[in-house]
Amino acid sequence: MVNRELCQLLVYLESPGVVAKSMKLLYAAPTQAEQMQYVFVLRNARAGWDLDLRRAYYSWLNLASEKYQGGASFKGYLENTRKDALATLSDEERVALKPVLDGAQNVKVVESERPRKFVQAWQVGDLSPSLGETRHGRSFDVGQAAFHAAQCARCHRFQSEGGSVGHDLTGVGNRFSAAEVLESVLLPSKVISDQYASKTLILADGTSVTGAVSPAVDGTVSVLQSNGEQTRIPQNEIEEIVPSKLSIMPEGLVNILTREEILDLIAYLRSAGNRDDRAFAKE
Repeated sequence: MVNRELCQLLVYLESPGVVAKSMKLLYAAPTQAEQMQYVFVLRNARAGWDLDLRRAYYSWLNLASEKYQGGASFKGYLENTRKDALATLSDEERVALKPVLDGAQNVKVVESERPRKFVQAWQVGDLSPSLGETRHGRSFDVGQAAFHAAQCARCHRFQSEGGSVGHDLTGVGNRFSAAEVLESVLLPSKVISDQYASKTLILADGTSVTGAVSPAVDGTVSVLQSNGEQTRIPQNEIEEIVPSKLSIMPEGLVNILTREEILDLIAYLRSAGNRDDRAFAKE
């Protein structure tokens, strides 16, 4: 959050180094919402670009237009962002960047998780008898990989990295048992903190959007959804706002993990990201 706010301030102040630093943060951003915020702020930056940074910027816009999902206003949001960014280009840059601007050429900007196959619809009873195995002999690397494969980093911070939709998971090992961590992973709606309670917006067109709702600004409400997507909805399109009984975190995220991967994930979470934790000792 601090980096994103600082990025916005430095773009406003026309800092010469803000573009390169912000593009590095874009590369590392794990969620669609975080990536979008950096791209949105950088649209007005005029100084600090080179052609490689420009190619990466417009490649992200091409990627988002092709693969990212959003509400009714999402495509318009991307188009307006692109329009503002194009206004900062010189004629020479437009010629040099024509292949990427036309979508005929792109460069890799952000990592894309390779889809994994469904393993099992895991229940608490399937894994609770094995929780004693999370105390020793686990794999730090497998647990870390499972954390990202299950998309935990899209919404949760862990060791200062990750999203901000959900609470910081770094300290869960000091506060919760392995059984409690397992239950929160498999049954996210059983106990929902007031701080992260979601709401459902019923829209005039009959559709609905559920997520964490921010106070209205300039007649627009921002909704941060479980997939990290941030949707902005005009207040005059909202018919009703009702509390949701479901967690922003969807169920089934670990159904693409094996039993051993889930046990490694629990050990990883409870270790606070410490590779030297006793859970990873081999003896």
